[in-house]
Amino acid sequence: KPRSPIMKLKWKVENPDKDVTEYDLVVRREGEALWRTIRTGVAPLTATEYEWNTETFPDGYYRLRVTASDHRANSADRALSTHKTTPLILVDNEKPHIAGININYPNGAARATDAMSSISEMAYSVDDGPWQVGATQDGLFDELTEFLRIALADDLKPGEHTLSIRVADEAGNIGSTSTSFRVR
Repeated sequence: KPRSPIMKLKWKVENPDKDVTEYDLVVRREGEALWRTIRTGVAPLTATEYEWNTETFPDGYYRLRVTASDHRANSADRALSTHKTTPLILVDNEKPHIAGININYPNGAARATDAMSSISEMAYSVDDGPWQVGATQDGLFDELTEFLRIALADDLKPGEHTLSIRVADEAGNIGSTSTSFRVR
């Protein structure tokens, strides 16, 4: 199923006097100096959760900072404010890539690569048939680049066939490709 770029954020706040509290969200990509405001809408954010659309942010590791303030319920000299910064959060919206497809019937091979997350699974289909689980050359899905093994059925009829391959990364992004091959 398609992966959503929406990251659900939740935080807890102790507010014993039940003052109206507003929250500001800012984010900073690891290695960058400036914090970038996350636009949460026209009205101030008063909920302790937010659905952050990460589509407009480049893939990478980020820190999020939530600032809570009760300035709307108090005079300037009595208003309180505090903030909390998260550990690193991975934003990964890019699909993995498949390249280097080589078919030496009945065996096939390919290379799957992702920039941020390990490749976590692979499947293949011949001539739009059922998807079959594939494997890596080393037997484990645990790297950013995986060399894929494809064991094609050895009873394909002579002629042109289509091989479709799809891979997923740990973030749930799915990349796919297809190629034609001939059985003699």
